[in-house]
Amino acid sequence: MKNKITPIIALGLLSLASCGGNNNTSASSSVDDSEVELFPDTHFENGFYAYPGNKSFSDGSYPEGDWNDSVYLKYDADTPKSSWQITQTGCIHDLNDVYNPLTDAYATYEDPYYKWTGYSNYVYTDTTKGEVVLGLQASKEYEKPRVSGENWPHLLMQTALTKTMAISDLQSLTLSMNLRLEVENKMSSSEYNSSIHAAQFLLYFIVNSSSGADSGDYFWFGVPFYDNRYSGASSPTVMIDNGTSGNTGKAIYQMSNAAIDPDGFKLNHDYEISIDLIEAIQDGLLMVQTLDRLTSTTVDDLTISYVNIGFELPGTFDVEATISDFSLLAKKG
Repeated sequence: MKNKITPIIALGLLSLASCGGNNNTSASSSVDDSEVELFPDTHFENGFYAYPGNKSFSDGSYPEGDWNDSVYLKYDADTPKSSWQITQTGCIHDLNDVYNPLTDAYATYEDPYYKWTGYSNYVYTDTTKGEVVLGLQASKEYEKPRVSGENWPHLLMQTALTKTMAISDLQSLTLSMNLRLEVENKMSSSEYNSSIHAAQFLLYFIVNSSSGADSGDYFWFGVPFYDNRYSGASSPTVMIDNGTSGNTGKAIYQMSNAAIDPDGFKLNHDYEISIDLIEAIQDGLLMVQTLDRLTSTTVDDLTISYVNIGFELPGTFDVEATISDFSLLAKKG
């Protein structure tokens, strides 16, 4: 590895790839014994496990030379197995076409980034800075603007957390990152339909219940960074995940994005984000219970186990996210 230095939802749309891969990385060094970093490998030094997209065209055919299997995105032959996964649900062209056992391809290096580059999507990392770039060009995925009922491409980064911690045992749960989003609409005004076309950048946690009656059940807790259809700060929302792509039938709660920007999320703007999620998770449970879900659960029963973050593109948009200093810091009460 070169130069290595030790790095609302109106459409109903969760991509739910199982948390495969191996979480063999220890948590980052804690500030003290009362603080625990819950994201593994925060500098992305172990690369990624890549889930394939749904690769068939509308006529059922597959791209020539397709390798429809999960692969590791490695820096070199010695890269350990990854903690993070890349999900490409709905993509016809994906990174697995390039980085598979037939090619034995590794990341290329162009200072400061290691680069895995496919036809329509790409992932770059700066392992010195702990930065990752996620890019998806839906203009290379759609032959024409999407119509109602069709799936859409995703590019998400996901992982299981390093430790399961009860929400009620925590004084704070701080999500922090530096974030910049770039989004370009590739549809004409006559092609664009806001009821079915969107560009969204979202983060979700799974919030689990250990309550006897609800044990094993969970809800999705969302941070809605960006949706091109809305301006200004969003309001908290709750619904059931019954969308076309990857629906789980579980309750979804989205907090307001006012904690990120009270005027609404801005593109091409460098954000330094730090949010304590404890109160929002508590509010989320109460709103989920209005849908007659997790009605036997209290805050004392809640833990979080998983995170995903990235793009979903029901519309023809070319997008890029730059994320650094990505952290979930749990402080015990």
